[in-house]
Amino acid sequence: MTKSHQSLFTNAFWNLLAVAITAIAGFILVPVIINAIGEENFGIYAIILMVGGFAQLQSLGLGEATLKYVSQYYSRNDIEGVNRVLGATLSVYIFSGFIVSGIIATFAAYIIGWFKLSPENVQDAILALRIAGCSFLVSIFGAAFKTIPEAIQRYDVLSRYTIFIMVIRYSTMYIIAQNGGGIIGLAYLTLIGAIIDIFVYGYLAKVLIPNINRIPNFNKKGIHEVFGYGMYSFINDLIQRASLYIDQFILGLFFNAASIAYLTAPKDIITKAQGLTGAASQALFPRFSSMEVGAEMQKLYITSLWTLTVLSFAIFIPLALVVPTFLSIWISPEFSTNSSEFARLFSLGIAFNGGVSVYFALLKGTGRVNWLTNIISTLTVLSGFATAILVYNYGIIGSGIRAILFSWVGSLLCIHMGKKIFKDFKFLRVGGEVVIIPFALGIIYYFSFVTVLQNLSISNWIELLMICLLLFLGMIIIQGAANFIIYKEAGSFKAVFERLKISKQYL
Repeated sequence: MTKSHQSLFTNAFWNLLAVAITAIAGFILVPVIINAIGEENFGIYAIILMVGGFAQLQSLGLGEATLKYVSQYYSRNDIEGVNRVLGATLSVYIFSGFIVSGIIATFAAYIIGWFKLSPENVQDAILALRIAGCSFLVSIFGAAFKTIPEAIQRYDVLSRYTIFIMVIRYSTMYIIAQNGGGIIGLAYLTLIGAIIDIFVYGYLAKVLIPNINRIPNFNKKGIHEVFGYGMYSFINDLIQRASLYIDQFILGLFFNAASIAYLTAPKDIITKAQGLTGAASQALFPRFSSMEVGAEMQKLYITSLWTLTVLSFAIFIPLALVVPTFLSIWISPEFSTNSSEFARLFSLGIAFNGGVSVYFALLKGTGRVNWLTNIISTLTVLSGFATAILVYNYGIIGSGIRAILFSWVGSLLCIHMGKKIFKDFKFLRVGGEVVIIPFALGIIYYFSFVTVLQNLSISNWIELLMICLLLFLGMIIIQGAANFIIYKEAGSFKAVFERLKISKQYL
């Protein structure tokens, strides 16, 4: 077999690199697209991507199920099990993909009719959505093959392709936007990219596991396996996507497409930045899947919680501090006026929620996905109602208020889940290390600088980047020093430092 099980830090490094480069490319491209196609058309493009987000539910949650079982079977050298699971997933996708994409193509005009658009943009929006519907069908098969390098923890290979194809796609998006291709040109690009992904991810799957079978295989045992796990993932995905897009949906129904642009542009770049913490935790799912519950898993869980919590504070508190100036330089002062208050609240909400992806990975990796479903269902229903009410009454600022209100729950759940799964989990000790102390330091840090930065005159990218870098390093130093002073050799800072030294040989 091809080498697998790269160092966890190596996998995290490659994930972080891919996400960081993607975020930078998006950062460069978004203002270009907005200026080229206009705020309303950018809002329409966001609507199409929102529909695409729901269309991805055609996977029925089998993507995560495939990832879990391929990881599990590959670690046992059970290629028959790998082929059984992948074949079953591909066979289901044939039916679900054609059904969902057919519905989008048939009812595209009806879907677009829900939103308040200028009459001259309606027909282009309908055509672009139909083209995108085809890409939604194609993309799920590429996603199925993509689970293979993910499952065997070869994020280095996966990230190299992600970076390469991202540069090509974003360069092409720039050309399309600058030459009047509009949302229709962007929709065709999405379709072409999905087709390329199928061939590349299929090739990678064959290289990494030479005996893999990439043909759909409708077998009862495989179907039972992926659906037994996948149904919970499907419910989780449905609920999460409803929560993710409800603010855009309400803005499109009761306000206008331009308001979606004011929300989507900063939210998208902040979410891409959040992907830095998500990418670091992505490698944990297959790693937890291949481990037994015990002291080693518990240590990895606690260290990961602290690391991602600190990283989240270090990224998003500086962003919350500088976001009005950031938006003004990035797009325009007028855009900043309409977006910055939401962006600041949203950044703080993300900062306070940094470690959540770790307990997601733990529950999925240990097969407790039903627990995750119950948690997500409860929180998302509450969050969805809150978002609907707040956005309807306060516009995009309401979405930022909701982010703050629900940001505290995730960290508490991280500690609660650790106590339920690990026998020797020290609830108060871990709670102090990964929640109370980082949160207290983060809040003090924010209020210490918010007034100072309001009185500074920042007029260019160099000044802004230097301030962000200093704020980032300051938060890292303060959090790391506090952890080492209080917990010394037993603290997460020391454990992370030691593992980073060990992992240098793999980078």
